Amino acid sequence: MAGKEKTFEESMERLEKIVSDLESNDKPLDETIALFEEGLKLVKNCDEKLKTYEREQIQYGNGITAPERSVIETKTVHPKLVYVTLAVKNSASVLKSGKFPVPSLQLVTKKGKQIFRKTYEDYGRPNYISKSFTDGMPCYLEEKLTGKSEWFVEGSKGTIQLHFAYLVDEDELDGMALNLNDWSKDCEYLDISQR
Repeated sequence: MAGKEKTFEESMERLEKIVSDLESNDKPLDETIALFEEGLKLVKNCDEKLKTYEREQIQYGNGITAPERSVIETKTVHPKLVYVTLAVKNSASVLKSGKFPVPSLQLVTKKGKQIFRKTYEDYGRPNYISKSFTDGMPCYLEEKLTGKSEWFVEGSKGTIQLHFAYLVDEDELDGMALNLNDWSKDCEYLDISQR
């Protein structure tokens, strides 16, 4: 008899355990491969639970010579769950009052090794997805078992390790970067694009 299908939350919980086990590097090769394959299936399971939606690209006008709000394009897209593990070594240099700012996700364009922040385009998205795009903060943060309201995590000198997830539309996976110092004028980006 087939086992009961895991909920999204159960899949994420198991995925975290697998990531932790793989990072420990203390498993035999065959067990490591089995864990990796199970992890891939769980990511697929999480992705399938995110529903395809109609994304509307919105254009705003002044209400006199152009409509205040009009839809210029509608596209069927599938949001993807992007799970990130980030280790920060020598964290003393980036800690602010004992707290580490959780990176925000930015959609970017690239020229060679240079990364440029993309101009924000306004899309009509379902509310649960729109919230994940508005401020770029994680929809999930393991260290707090939450997302959205958590901009900082407690830190200490040495290595900080974070596990978090973002929702990203499938057609924007090749332009993702983490903004590591949102508080600074000179943004530092870490390219996490899916090529």
